[in-house]
Amino acid sequence: FVKQIFDAVKAEDFICCYHNCGPYVPRQLDDILDVDADIYHFGDAIDLDDVKDRIPETAMFSGNVSPVTAFKTGSVDNMKAETLAVWEKCGNMKNFIPSSGCDMPPDASLENADCFFETVAAYYGAK
Repeated sequence: FVKQIFDAVKAEDFICCYHNCGPYVPRQLDDILDVDADIYHFGDAIDLDDVKDRIPETAMFSGNVSPVTAFKTGSVDNMKAETLAVWEKCGNMKNFIPSSGCDMPPDASLENADCFFETVAAYYGAK
C-alpha cells in the first residue's frame, strides 16, 4: 500500500520520504526499497552499517542519532559522540543526511540540539 501511495503522489516537485524506526529494517530492506522513495529515514533501532551499502545512490538516506539518549537525556558530550559515530559510518556517502532517528521528544534538550547542528556543521567544514 505504501508503494501505491508513493506512486500516486511522486512528482518532480514533491519529495517522498519513507520513515521506519523499527528494528527489522535490515531484514525488510528489499521490500522497503521497492517503494522507490526519494529519501529513506531510519531510526536508532538499527545499525546503519547494516543498510547503508544497499541504499541506491539515486536515493538519499538519513538517520539515526537517538532522539532519547542523545537529544533528550544525554549530555552535550554524549550528543557529540553519537553524532560523530553516525558520521563515521555514513559521512563518506554522498547520499547521506544526518538527523535524529525519529520524532524529537517535546522535552528534548535545546543545548543538545544545538550541539548536533554544530557537530554536523563542523564535520561538513572538515571535508
